[in-house]
Amino acid sequence: MRFFTVELKDYFPALADMPQGTLYCYIPEASVEIDPNVRRPSVLICPGGAYMYCSWREAEPIALYYVSKGFNAFVLFYAVAPAKYPAPQVQAMAAVELIRRNAEQWNCSGKVCCMGFSAGGHLAACTANADLALAEKYGLGDVRPDASILCYPVISSGEYAHRGSFDALCSSAAQVDALSAEKLVNVDTPPTFLWHTSNDACVSVVNSLLYAQALAVHGVKFELHVFPDGVHGLACCNKTSGVQDYFINPTCEQWMEQSARWLREVGLD
Repeated sequence: MRFFTVELKDYFPALADMPQGTLYCYIPEASVEIDPNVRRPSVLICPGGAYMYCSWREAEPIALYYVSKGFNAFVLFYAVAPAKYPAPQVQAMAAVELIRRNAEQWNCSGKVCCMGFSAGGHLAACTANADLALAEKYGLGDVRPDASILCYPVISSGEYAHRGSFDALCSSAAQVDALSAEKLVNVDTPPTFLWHTSNDACVSVVNSLLYAQALAVHGVKFELHVFPDGVHGLACCNKTSGVQDYFINPTCEQWMEQSARWLREVGLD
């Protein structure tokens, strides 16, 4: 497997003043014994961390799982506080474009799923509903992913908001309202897989329910799983992403196999 990192600003000069913006790339070799011409779909992973940091627990362990399922995996360590909007959103769109731009070199099919956890789920939702005017401002073009996977995501800036995430990301009340992700959903939003636990005490499950409702209203294909019990930040739900007892949750661990199956069903194969 090839593992390397790239700095987005090296490919997109307009991003030069943004902090972070590092893409960790996990790309299985195109083996002559298997398929030398393989072109794999890609999963772009946005770790959580309330827009204050990027959690390693929701980074490499997730990437390695999807590599084992036949995907190329990319982890974006995006700009966090004190950086503000639109830095992370622009970097995520740039990452989608970069994966497609390097499709031949990186053995990619060009199909990209943007996945996010907690605040990274908000970032993935923003990317799924790409602000094309913002993308154009930074010289970006092919930025909308083909699918999204939102894991216990921060979505709404309303009554059920995770205030810390929006405080870290936004500079004004108007921006907070505009970035409530359920309001961004439209008929062009790609198919979406969501999962949450019903008793998440950090980010209310209502966030996922509101996003699913918006998808339903706009006729967007989605799959939603609400598991009965589990703490926030479960990641893989097994010892690959946390050895503490509260991060080991065999019931919720099903989300991984379910999401990999779902990606095939919506055409990322």
